[in-house]
Amino acid sequence: GATRGRLPMYGAALLGLALADGGCRYLMRKRLIGASRDIEYALRNDFFAHLQRLPLSYYQSSRIGDLMSRASSDLGAVRMMVGPAVMYFSGTALGFVIAVALMVAIDPWLTLLALLPMPLVSISAHLFGRAIHDRFDRIQAQLSTLSAVVQESLSGVRVVRAYRQEPYELARFAEANDEYVRRNRGLIRLQSAFYPSLSFCFGLSALIVLLVGGTAVVNGRITLGDFVAFSRYLVLLSWPLIAFGWVINIVQRGVASWTRMLEVMDTVPAIGDIDADPSALPDGIRGRLEVRHLSCTYPGTTTPVLVDVSFTAEPGQTIAIVGGTGSGKSTLVQLIPRLHEPPLGTIIVDGADVRHLPLARLRRS
Repeated sequence: GATRGRLPMYGAALLGLALADGGCRYLMRKRLIGASRDIEYALRNDFFAHLQRLPLSYYQSSRIGDLMSRASSDLGAVRMMVGPAVMYFSGTALGFVIAVALMVAIDPWLTLLALLPMPLVSISAHLFGRAIHDRFDRIQAQLSTLSAVVQESLSGVRVVRAYRQEPYELARFAEANDEYVRRNRGLIRLQSAFYPSLSFCFGLSALIVLLVGGTAVVNGRITLGDFVAFSRYLVLLSWPLIAFGWVINIVQRGVASWTRMLEVMDTVPAIGDIDADPSALPDGIRGRLEVRHLSCTYPGTTTPVLVDVSFTAEPGQTIAIVGGTGSGKSTLVQLIPRLHEPPLGTIIVDGADVRHLPLARLRRS
């Protein structure tokens, strides 16, 4: 029933749909990707705030470069998971449902045949998804190692120069960098097999539609227009399939990175306000310090750093702490603001145990 006079109307309808599609995509990206940036912002603040609460002993056993990698590249992968991945999944899922519904309206039997290869997509996603997760986890771990090598080399650059260790540091970096590239290439090889497997499934569907649908047109069971429309809807399914594979890839990367971040976020600070009494010293800290039979041994060691140390320092009084290297002078000073945790009842400020004082108040004083 198409006529030359209706063509401008059809053209205007197509243009209107295209404009509506563009407007909706703009709003979708602005909302979802904008939300993912807000989530990234909040997570980065929470992650850094948690690092600020962890004790000195945590940093003595953790590599700074690794923590920096988790706060940057891992956090970026998490943002991709909660933003673009959600956006593409919701959009492609809706497009898939609508396209299938329109195909069923034209020919249910042909639709069923066209969707027969689709279970292969689920099988492919299951097989490749786990492998992508594992390989990306290994890549992020190696990136942390690479970042740690750079951080250690730059922070100790004076020692490196003084002992002429530039060739050693270059070799150490090159080794870590080569391993990083090797692991990335392994993931690339996996992805280069994953996406073609999805395209192969779509190609099977197109082949079935061409053979069965073409035969139906020749036999007069469906019209040529129906066949063209059905083929067009089948083409619309190709992007959801491709996007589905991309979403799986992003999600697996995001889950691997989120797991790495949780390893830090779930670390409970060893020093906190568990024993604190908010009502202690309501008038403020004057500064009378009393140390009572203080002995201290670092975790993981058996040799005590301090043994039965006792003294009293009145407000305004100057006390000299004298001793050889490693005798515990710095440790003693660090125990007062609880940078290391002293035993209960060994360090008293104005008559209150420092472990009963809120950390913020104690350190501010």
